[in-house]
Amino acid sequence: EMGADVLEVNSIKIEDTSEKLKKYLSKLEDYNHILFTSANAVNIFFDYLIKEKYDIRRINAKISVVGKATKSALEARGIQPFTMAKEFMAEGLFKAIKHHLSPDDVVLIPCSAKSKNTLKEQLEDANVLVDRVNIYDTVPGTITNIRAFDDVDIVLFTSPSTVRNMIQMVGLEKIKKKKCIAIGPQTSNALLDNGINALVC
Repeated sequence: EMGADVLEVNSIKIEDTSEKLKKYLSKLEDYNHILFTSANAVNIFFDYLIKEKYDIRRINAKISVVGKATKSALEARGIQPFTMAKEFMAEGLFKAIKHHLSPDDVVLIPCSAKSKNTLKEQLEDANVLVDRVNIYDTVPGTITNIRAFDDVDIVLFTSPSTVRNMIQMVGLEKIKKKKCIAIGPQTSNALLDNGINALVC
């Protein structure tokens, strides 16, 4: 709308590994909190419950989320989040719920295999029992015309995974020649770790 020509590259493919939830179904109603850090986690989690004909009315947990997209995905399932992290990162979710935790609470984190373990560690330090289940993985996507990337001036990265995958797909040196923008601090850190300077939205 502002006049830019936009090249959209699907740098992430989602691999569903939700079968790992199977052994947790029998105790799903025992969790005090369920924490979602991405819209993908919400959708894959509830799609798996539907496939298994699990009655979600059995879930007693308070469900909390990171970010507006994750909140929207949860609301699309007819569920209002208990709380939403003010910061767009997993650590922000811990800050949002830590005053609502009791010792020996049981928490479920359905997430990506590549998610950091920080949230689980912070919860365990608060004497909370945590089950982290990697219900999906992110793998590099494909770019049909790699030459089109040569004409790009600015690259907007929306997650650390997009950083890692784009490096694998087009090469680090090509990305370093572009003006890079990160959606948030975690994505910015992923760029800096690879020697790429970036503006942060």
